[in-house]
Amino acid sequence: MKKLSIYRAEFLPIIERTAQLYVLRDQIAEDFEESGGHAVVEHTNKAGATNIVKNPYLVALNDVDTQLIVHERELGLTASALKKINEQGLRVKKTSSLAEVLKDLDGD
Repeated sequence: MKKLSIYRAEFLPIIERTAQLYVLRDQIAEDFEESGGHAVVEHTNKAGATNIVKNPYLVALNDVDTQLIVHERELGLTASALKKINEQGLRVKKTSSLAEVLKDLDGD
């Protein structure tokens, strides 16, 4: 972020939260692989019926990935977010004629 000139100290809490999400994602991915890496698994409910359900690790992994995308966008770490930040930084602020006159009067 510093190399992109988009770092600000106020971002530290979200940076820390994003780092925690990456650690969590790695742990869930490891657990998913250890569980066999299948997208669906058999689950036996309280009544004793066995059903095919989405692998809970895969569901959790998708949830964390979604959160990470949101955090990365917030921090300007995606291509589209960085483009938006750069465009906003390059925009020329328009001032009204009245504001310019008042500014000139204030300077005299």
